[in-house]
Amino acid sequence: MVDSVTNTSAVNADAELSGRLAKAAGRGAEFSLILAMLEQNVLYRPSFASDSDEVVTDPHFPQRLNHYPPVSLKADATHFSKANVTNRLFSQSQVKNAQLWLAMHPDPLSMFNDPSRIDDEVIHNCDFATQRHLKLPEHAKIDVDYTKMLDVVEAAQVLQ
Repeated sequence: MVDSVTNTSAVNADAELSGRLAKAAGRGAEFSLILAMLEQNVLYRPSFASDSDEVVTDPHFPQRLNHYPPVSLKADATHFSKANVTNRLFSQSQVKNAQLWLAMHPDPLSMFNDPSRIDDEVIHNCDFATQRHLKLPEHAKIDVDYTKMLDVVEAAQVLQ
């Protein structure tokens, strides 16, 4: 009984869970105020305890629920032949058939499975400083030797 009272008071205190934020969405100033007062760190916001602590033992549990084919991380020869079918369907104005085809045969996410690879076209569209930074090797960074500062101080004293 104590837990339900505690949860109810915690929900009423939270602006988002109690619905005060949603009700204020039509009123600009009140919405801004409640949004500013909303706790941004979700660790400190109230949460609901789970009803059961059962662990799923089926290793194929998420895959069984997903009826869509997996999306490939990189393109290969089979994807290019499927892209020709997609192109033909769109060129014949068969949009619904093309959407079905793309749902059954999704395009790969990238041409290469390399997260650190940046296309040359993207690099050429960056500003000059970014392009220069990307072209410099890691060992081209300037080494700072603070001991040489003593020479500058002594030379400055001679000039006085």
